[in-house]
Amino acid sequence: MNERTVKREMAKFRALGWVTVKRPAARGRVAVYEIDLKQIMIDTQEVWPIIGSDFQARMSEDSEPVTNVVPFAAKPPGPEINTPEAKPEDVWSQVQSILHGRDPELWASWFQHLSESERAGGRVILVAPSRFMADYIAQKWTARLLAAYSRVDPSIRTVHVNAAD
Repeated sequence: MNERTVKREMAKFRALGWVTVKRPAARGRVAVYEIDLKQIMIDTQEVWPIIGSDFQARMSEDSEPVTNVVPFAAKPPGPEINTPEAKPEDVWSQVQSILHGRDPELWASWFQHLSESERAGGRVILVAPSRFMADYIAQKWTARLLAAYSRVDPSIRTVHVNAAD
């Protein structure tokens, strides 16, 4: 096998969609490729019975593997915004819904524990249960909170997170 053979076969794989260029070659750098396993599975599905019925059973999406592993919950429960007592003008519940929709695990870890104490003059003050949580959210997630607030209420320009001391 020589370099020309490898290049020819790689071109065939790229044409089939089995291999994609993740980072093209540049001066002094080699190209980085990525294998698209989903496309390979789709394209080879008609020959699975030739390999064997056990292989076909394992590869089909219909069969559920027998296992003793207990799966984790896919998504933490979201904020209750569709309850009869929730008003459409409740900005904080809409912001909570946006934050939960973007990243449920992050919402469950950090944003779920916040409460809105004041919203006036383009400024929102949120209250966290501890000083650590308030400092961490203020340092890491203020931009995400502000983005969610500005989707609901474009007049909001700043978000402050305080501890409930």
